[in-house]
Amino acid sequence: MEGTLETWQGVMVIGGWTKKYFVLTDNILSICDKKGGDVEAKIHLKVATLDARADKPLQFAIYTGINRFKIKAATEDLKQKWLEVL
Repeated sequence: MEGTLETWQGVMVIGGWTKKYFVLTDNILSICDKKGGDVEAKIHLKVATLDARADKPLQFAIYTGINRFKIKAATEDLKQKWLEVL
């Protein structure tokens, strides 16, 4: 699966949401600056933990043990599709 989602860039409440292009291949989620662009991060999902963020209908988080990626979908349906494949 692949598509555009937003990631939180910043510290605590100082920052904002930035659109990124996500590509899921063989349990590795790559985060790119744009479709076909440079890979900025890779998350190995076999060692990551997923938090569906029930209190935030469009958001979910992925913990790698070192980093926490806050991610936001445009719709609740899109969030659910990503959660199912992750």
